[in-house]
Amino acid sequence: MKEYLTAREVADFWGTKITAVHSAIKNKRIKADKVNKYWRIFRESVEEYPKIKYSRSLSWYKGELLFDKEKGEYSMKEVSRLLKVPLYTLYHYCRRGILKYQRKGKTYVLHITDINRFKEIYRSRRQIYWI
Repeated sequence: MKEYLTAREVADFWGTKITAVHSAIKNKRIKADKVNKYWRIFRESVEEYPKIKYSRSLSWYKGELLFDKEKGEYSMKEVSRLLKVPLYTLYHYCRRGILKYQRKGKTYVLHITDINRFKEIYRSRRQIYWI
């Protein structure tokens, strides 16, 4: 079995594009050596990468989870899927002050009580179509 893989082989193995592999190499998430102009990527780091892969839902901000489900905090994308409302519509309501949110860094964090309040108000007004 080969000890090294090419970037193309790694991309096929992960089911992603080759740019994702190059990004992982650049961020030192996987071990690789450059021989001439091609990357040789160590097989064991490729198999370990999915365990340490970056996940937005597990991101940290000032020592605490960005979206802590135990506290009822959700991302805009999660709320969009949950309520079946377009993402840009949620951002619009946040900017107008209709949907309350909290900023953690550059990220919008929505609390479950605010989400439920928003859902009840706008379900009755029928400004948003609910499925």
